Amino acid sequence: MADIFTGEVNVVASLAGKEDSKVLYINNYCKCPSTLSMSSDVSSIAIGTQAKLFVTLENGGVPVSGWIYFSVNNGLGNFTYGSMQTGIFTVIDEKAEAFNTISGVTQCTANSVINSVTGVYTYYEDDVTKIITHTSNNLLSSFLNRTIDLDIFLPTGTPLVITYVRSGAVENYFNGFTAGEAQIVASVPVNTEEGLSQSLTITITDPSVTPPVVDPGDPGGGETSYSLASFGPTDKDIGGIPAGGGANIGPWYATVYPIPSGSGITYELLNVIAVTNCTGWVEIHGNSIRICLVTQVITVTLTSTLTIRTNGTVTHQQQQSWPFSVNIHQ
Repeated sequence: MADIFTGEVNVVASLAGKEDSKVLYINNYCKCPSTLSMSSDVSSIAIGTQAKLFVTLENGGVPVSGWIYFSVNNGLGNFTYGSMQTGIFTVIDEKAEAFNTISGVTQCTANSVINSVTGVYTYYEDDVTKIITHTSNNLLSSFLNRTIDLDIFLPTGTPLVITYVRSGAVENYFNGFTAGEAQIVASVPVNTEEGLSQSLTITITDPSVTPPVVDPGDPGGGETSYSLASFGPTDKDIGGIPAGGGANIGPWYATVYPIPSGSGITYELLNVIAVTNCTGWVEIHGNSIRICLVTQVITVTLTSTLTIRTNGTVTHQQQQSWPFSVNIHQ
């Protein structure tokens, strides 16, 4: 019907003397406008490097096909493609966070409608190289539209990455040439006076200019060293548990010393575990596990990430991992 004409259709359904109706707007961009969204993998790049742009085009929450055009306001860089047609492609390691709105179900949300999901993982991102390393097994249980259910419990706010297939989107790159604030604009031609566009700002820095870095833990401007210490069981006697049951083991966690403190300073210490060399089934529940009754020696790897913020801005981050060899016996 959308290919035949533009206008309004009044759809009426009746049964046994009862009637209801609904107005459908066909090709009417004022009544059913498309939505355009754009995001970048970084907010700042150095001269000679790239920012990856992800743009989606939808109508009524459904991915649609169309041409997307790119521009930058002040000539500080250019794009790999000036215009692109939306299509189907794989989104790799899109960042998300766990939440627990529904009791007993940990979920996360993708930036766009999902065709299929390859995997969901906890991760570590190197501060310098920005390389993402998965620190868990695939946590996918199921998905619907943008929402993904995980197969384990994770605390709300746990950082995750999602790899999935979607349509109605493009992936482009902005190349920085000159230091400054680049205003990136993505637009789609539509039949409305306002048009359809989205914009974001990317800061381009000159790597030859290096500002001094002051650690927030030292008001004198020196470098404060933080130590992480790990804790967790290395032995579990599962005797007395009925056959076919499971043993709860844990938790594994780390602490920081000295405690970061000072004006405007907050910190978080995220502890994530992964299990390898395990015979039979194992479930990860936060920083603990539930494992089948098999005499074995497993490896539990604890990865802890310390993040310090000053007035909301990340000013210090460090990560450390410890493998625990856990002897499980009856």
